[in-house]
Amino acid sequence: MKLCNEALSMFIQFKTVVEVFCKESVMLLCVDNAPELIQGQMATYCKANGITYEKTVPNSPPQNGVAEHTNLTICSMAHAILIDANLHDWFWPFTVLCAVHIKQRVPHTSLPANTTPFERWFKHRPDLFHLQPFGVLCTARIIATSLSKFVPHRENS
Repeated sequence: MKLCNEALSMFIQFKTVVEVFCKESVMLLCVDNAPELIQGQMATYCKANGITYEKTVPNSPPQNGVAEHTNLTICSMAHAILIDANLHDWFWPFTVLCAVHIKQRVPHTSLPANTTPFERWFKHRPDLFHLQPFGVLCTARIIATSLSKFVPHRENS
């Protein structure tokens, strides 16, 4: 979402996908009192569709402890992945995606024993054979027409 006024259309799109996939209706929306989420068209849409709000106090992350803890866990995982792979901070977005991918495929204490979030959502155990170390060594080809034949034409990354 790039602009605040896109909140309603993004929510409607999300709601449609979730309701079709889960065969359940969205009944509760947890928000942080942002005006674009609790006023105007969004409020009218939610009221018309029987969706109630659960609001938190502005600028109080501790009220949303589960989400904050999850964000901390994901950031810690991403940090560890970067350090382990000896990569620059530029790779931060990719390590966050990798951390979330892994987190969805490991058991969680709030779920039944040996059950993963992936398994609960897709109704089958995840396949883990595609996982490999992050930051695999690769070779980049240097494309330059002015190099002499004795200058290396590749660089190890």
